[in-house]
Amino acid sequence: MSEVAGFYDRYPYPPAGGFTAPNPRRYNRDRASLLLRRRARDWIPAHAKVWVIGCGTVQATHWGLCFPEGEILATDISPETLRRAEAIAKSAGCDNIRFAQEDLATSPHREEFDWIVCTGVIHHLPDPDAGFAGLRAALKPEGAALVMVYSTLLREPLVQFRGLFRAMGGDALPAEERYPLMRRLLEAQLDSPRAHPVGQEALAVLRDALDEKPAFVADALIHPQEVTFDLPTLFASLDKAGLAHRSWNHPRLWELGTYLDDETLGQRFSELPIREREHAVYHAGGYHGPQLECLVERVDRSEPPRYEPQELLALPFVFRTADDAWELEGTSVRSRGSHATYRLDGDAVEVRGGTTSGPPVTARIPADILPVLKALDGTRPLGEVLQDSSHDANQLLGLLVQLLPPELDLIAPSP
Repeated sequence: MSEVAGFYDRYPYPPAGGFTAPNPRRYNRDRASLLLRRRARDWIPAHAKVWVIGCGTVQATHWGLCFPEGEILATDISPETLRRAEAIAKSAGCDNIRFAQEDLATSPHREEFDWIVCTGVIHHLPDPDAGFAGLRAALKPEGAALVMVYSTLLREPLVQFRGLFRAMGGDALPAEERYPLMRRLLEAQLDSPRAHPVGQEALAVLRDALDEKPAFVADALIHPQEVTFDLPTLFASLDKAGLAHRSWNHPRLWELGTYLDDETLGQRFSELPIREREHAVYHAGGYHGPQLECLVERVDRSEPPRYEPQELLALPFVFRTADDAWELEGTSVRSRGSHATYRLDGDAVEVRGGTTSGPPVTARIPADILPVLKALDGTRPLGEVLQDSSHDANQLLGLLVQLLPPELDLIAPSP
């Protein structure tokens, strides 16, 4: 067994207290197809073959719920993690998942999958390029993948601490002795008035989780194998593997206005080439900047054009009304609830977008718009819904555009 597999057997990740899935379930499939600029004939299919690589404890169940008609393969290198993941899926009643112990770098899959999820895996491989190559080989010609790798900038505080841990002989200790040394170093460094470690805020969050979430802290600070990426190294690795970057998973996080309030700088930013804009955001956000999380396709698949307004008006749309949440006790579902993506507040509706990172986003819209949102149930074209409304169609369309995945991530077309 590899050292990384042994690490995750000791610290199954993530330390699952629960998991979520959008309502309606198809929403994540639709939003990905939109960001990929797919047309109806190329939409990620409901019956997709899905591969969740490095599935961890709960990712397989999430995607099994998002693709209820799909065929899900969930793989991990850790037997203990797989045991927990399978138990959680069974408790949630998610029976469309097959679990298997596999290493991405030596994967046998060839042109099998419509949709691949590979988040938090490639940066833990001794040879990341082999991981990208394995992912590319497994995609069908029309397939797409969600990929996330560690950002060099965002990991800087943790890399600095890892240097201290390594210098103090931590990597040479038996596995059971590494966490106590890491705890002692972390507490001593943060408590000392004479030390000022890089990223004190991030390190303080980890200290607060030492007892309740040891797997979370261990994954951040004493993982045995980790590399990081900046934008040039990410794009170079994608190019080498024959993969094309199509979109960031959360495009709003790659806008300068998400982090800086300055109209003059915003205008200057808008005039830059796309790659220079991305580099500006990478540095502007600092430790609160975006994850390197993107949607990719095979480079031999031609990039589709941007949508014309009439195309979007001809498509049905769905409104993500809620995020359903399951709470776990161990590997068993203890309870299930739902968190609405909107709430009434007098004569307005507050709508809440959701991302896995970055600043939260909310907007206020007139309360009489809510029936229009609820009418977006995937059964009628958007243009027809707008025509049936008593509101000005152009003004309403302008408001709805703000709710697309590049902004609040609350509506998506569903052909």
